[in-house]
Amino acid sequence: MGITRLEGIFLWHLVCVFAISANAVDINLLNIWPMPKSVSYGHGNLHLSNEFELRTDGSKFADASSILKDAFKRSLDLLRSTHELEFHASKIDPSLLLKGIHVVVSSPSDELQHGTDESYELHIPAKGNPLYARIEAKTVYGALHGLEVHQVPWTIVDQPRFSYRGLLIDTSRHYLPVPVIKKVIDSMAYAKLNVLHWHIVDTQSFPLELPSYPKLWDGAYSVPERYTFADGEEIVRQVNRTLLSYAKRRGINVLAEIDVPGHAESWGVGYPALWPSKDCKQPLDVSNEFTFKLIDGILSDFNKIFKYKFVHLGGDEVNTSCWETTPHVQKWLQKNCMNGSEAYEYFVLRAQKIALSHGYDIINWEETFNSFGKKLSPKTVVHNWLGSGVAQNAVKAGLRCIVSNQDKWYLDHLDAFWQGVYSNEPLTNITDPKEQALVLGGEVCAWAEHIDASNIEQTIWPRAAAAAERLWTPYDKLAKDPEKIKSRLSYFRCLLNQRGVAAAPLDGYGREAPIEPDDANEINIWPMPVSVSFGSGNLHLSNNFELITEGSKFADASGILKEAFSRTIDIVRSSHVVELDTSKIKPSLVLKGIHVVISSPSDELQYGIDESYKLNIPAQGNPIYARIEAKTVYGALHGLQTFSQICSYSLSSRGILVHQVPWTIADQPRFSYRGLLIDTARHYQPLRVIKKIIDAMAYTKLNVLHWHIVDTQSFPLEIPSYPKLWDGSFTISERYTVADAAEIKRGINVLAEIDVPGHAESCLSFTHNSITISGCWILTPHVKSWLQKQGMGDSDAYQYFVLRVQKLALSHGYEVINWLAGGVAEKIVKAGLRCIVSNQDKWYLDHDIRWQDFYSNEPLENITNHQLHSRVLGGEVCMWGELIDAADIEQMVWPRAAAAAERMWTSYDKLAKDPSDVRSRLSHFRCLLNQRGVAAGPLEGLGNTRPFGPGSCYTK
Repeated sequence: MGITRLEGIFLWHLVCVFAISANAVDINLLNIWPMPKSVSYGHGNLHLSNEFELRTDGSKFADASSILKDAFKRSLDLLRSTHELEFHASKIDPSLLLKGIHVVVSSPSDELQHGTDESYELHIPAKGNPLYARIEAKTVYGALHGLEVHQVPWTIVDQPRFSYRGLLIDTSRHYLPVPVIKKVIDSMAYAKLNVLHWHIVDTQSFPLELPSYPKLWDGAYSVPERYTFADGEEIVRQVNRTLLSYAKRRGINVLAEIDVPGHAESWGVGYPALWPSKDCKQPLDVSNEFTFKLIDGILSDFNKIFKYKFVHLGGDEVNTSCWETTPHVQKWLQKNCMNGSEAYEYFVLRAQKIALSHGYDIINWEETFNSFGKKLSPKTVVHNWLGSGVAQNAVKAGLRCIVSNQDKWYLDHLDAFWQGVYSNEPLTNITDPKEQALVLGGEVCAWAEHIDASNIEQTIWPRAAAAAERLWTPYDKLAKDPEKIKSRLSYFRCLLNQRGVAAAPLDGYGREAPIEPDDANEINIWPMPVSVSFGSGNLHLSNNFELITEGSKFADASGILKEAFSRTIDIVRSSHVVELDTSKIKPSLVLKGIHVVISSPSDELQYGIDESYKLNIPAQGNPIYARIEAKTVYGALHGLQTFSQICSYSLSSRGILVHQVPWTIADQPRFSYRGLLIDTARHYQPLRVIKKIIDAMAYTKLNVLHWHIVDTQSFPLEIPSYPKLWDGSFTISERYTVADAAEIKRGINVLAEIDVPGHAESCLSFTHNSITISGCWILTPHVKSWLQKQGMGDSDAYQYFVLRVQKLALSHGYEVINWLAGGVAEKIVKAGLRCIVSNQDKWYLDHDIRWQDFYSNEPLENITNHQLHSRVLGGEVCMWGELIDAADIEQMVWPRAAAAAERMWTSYDKLAKDPSDVRSRLSHFRCLLNQRGVAAGPLEGLGNTRPFGPGSCYTK
């Protein structure tokens, strides 16, 4: 069946956690989440081979679609992402090397459906020649759970308690970009949740394309906030024999919901006949046959994408007074001898019959059962959300049930603490085993009135993980007191952070607006270039869009330009599935590629390098190529970022459009130093999170990451000269190796800081582009004695320390940066020194400061002598980490840091005097960051603010 090899890996995503026996000792000390059914362990350790391999001989699963191979690779990539690996297998005893994993799946099928067997057994021996771990599973989806190594040998036998373990996301109240949905799916797989309940449409918006009724998505908030049919296919279903959907590859079923007859006002934007009247827009018109014809068409289209056994038809919160007061509906009711509640019953049962005709079993919210439960189809699953006792009554009536009681499992209820989420038992008061079998499982719900792409992750996690263990782990293995598993859940939350998931802290409330769409400015580029001209034409990006570098003096031996080009195209194409049929496009309307010409052969990255560029995109040519000219490769990277903002997805062509050609842009930064400080001493930031911040910095043309690595609280960095320094880290898992530090680059200078003599309780040291030094003196007896001996006072000693450390830094070739009190830039430059501006009342991101103040803060304020301007190197926004960690750093930084970025990049005469003049453009850029997977918060509010209510990402 073959072998798959991956090079350079010495850790693996099997049981790469500290753990002890779940059978013999307190299972709450075992750092696996959710807790397996059965675990035993030994006391040995193994290293993973650099050629760690997947073997499948003896397996009946052919893996023609590579679902297993891809999962194996993802597992290894996740471990690789936490640190740069420097493993030398030649130094390890071969008997301590785990050569690979042998996966044996007994079913040849890759069908994913409700009730699919998800059990697995995992064995990791301590001895063998060679040594292989082994996973045995009935289906490939059980094997995926096994891929989720200390203390060998390991034996784990595992299977889920409930077959339905769901998470609801709501894309109607706030649109969620496709990359965000995919990231949610990834994180669900980590917690062994297996159903994504996609509440696609509701009163507020209808963002999904449905071919049978193409005007339905006229009810979307805006054109960018839509999902194409191909997006749905990409997320959900098998497109052909070899290409599986994103969710299916991760063992996740997708449950689609249309909530009828209420919660459907947005449907009538495209088809007004669905509304009872213009003044009474929901429930859908029960008297109009077109209503049921359209539902039939929707479910017909759903059947082409959503292959899960169930479809959710809603049926909750229906107010029938609209029917009873609308003349033509009232007449229909009288003709059919119905009142409002009877018409509600008629509508739900008729919609059920339509769904059954398409082969679906039905899920309805509990109101339908409470109102006319005996008349529901036997294939109905009752979705409990309101009251206690509903699940008990539903299963007694012979119907199946899913539990989502809002007081415990509604994640948008920020006061639903993790302890209550963990303790919520789906089988409460259900003692009959036959009735217990009718409870399919449960679901946590992230309703989106106050949730969008900026805060969905920390609203979901880690509370959803608490529910995940309740739904996976055998009842007798569950903790009776949630506090006993707090340490293990906290560990899992940190593991999610390591994997780039913004899971919030356990303690406290769940996390804390967009308003509605607006017409975009003529130019939606951020930051604004120095010089721009554009036309009114459009070009299509070729499916084979290429980079050419003829005539460039930059050889790109390190691949920096090629990689940036690849990232740019990936970003441009990430918002939707591209389906452009180039045969239907005139060649004269296709942009074939981009020609980059760089005049410097060097890739040296240093303060003061030339970052200017020119970007030209013609409207005509044969063939047509865009062109970037730059003095350095780093100017070219800025040109690619600007190019990416000119491109967007076209709903008509299903490809990428370059708008408003021809373009001529000449651009360069106003200041050479455009910084962002992050603080990894107060809270550790995983390497993946730091890299994501660097990516977002590149989008905004910030160019210095000020890495405040160490402080009083912790010293997380490895220093080979003094290896005990990082004993001052919070934990072993919260450390950076030397190789990690070397990896943190991407056209961004890294400014390292050691804050001395103060802020150093945990200890000192690190070097890179510059070193920042500061502090205050703390008197102690032996220091007093030394001061007296030297004839120094307190301030003299402070001066002595700083000047001596400066000399040390200068001896290593550095120039030195020191902190000074605010409001002194003018005095500094008059004294002949250089200055960086970070005044805390305007540019401290951890403070309650609005974006308008970030935008208006002028580094040259009160410096009227133009000869002194050059001494102001630029500015820096600061993200101090006392109350910030991986869960919320992105929405605390963005979009406010972007407001400062334009202040530092754009020429002074192009800056808006009134920040409200750029509000629409900044809002557009914030939405672009969301599209790229950056959790940039709403413009309104202060930093970590949740959306105020349903609406578009784009603001009025």
